Amino acid sequence: MFQSLSKHKQILFSRKFGAVGFVSYMYFLVFELLSPYIEIFGILSVIAMFLLGMVTTRVALTYTIISLLFGAVLTISAFFSRIHTQNIKLTADDIWKAIWACIYENIGFRIILAFTRMTAFIGYKKKKLQWGKIKRVKLNQ
Repeated sequence: MFQSLSKHKQILFSRKFGAVGFVSYMYFLVFELLSPYIEIFGILSVIAMFLLGMVTTRVALTYTIISLLFGAVLTISAFFSRIHTQNIKLTADDIWKAIWACIYENIGFRIILAFTRMTAFIGYKKKKLQWGKIKRVKLNQ
């Protein structure tokens, strides 16, 4: 994504592409490319403020719960809107599995994914346009 945004940076302030180019470019820049940094910074900020006594336990827990629930509600609503638009029939068991998967995604997987995206971006910037070497091994058949 960074490579594509860098290659087409003229879209950002060009009248030729209009508001669509500006809005979509800014979306991909801020919400897709920089979101892992924003998420990790927010998590670390809350932890640091809690450890430094700048927020109480109640405030830290409330913030965490609201953040997790908001993310879960967004994920669940996106999932069910897709199910509704495609007229897919689900069982009650499938619905509960989807709800728990959405909650799990916001509790653990989202943080892991943000960290992975952040480190991948840093790694890309360090080793720009380099491919790794793969040693091929012939399998006995």
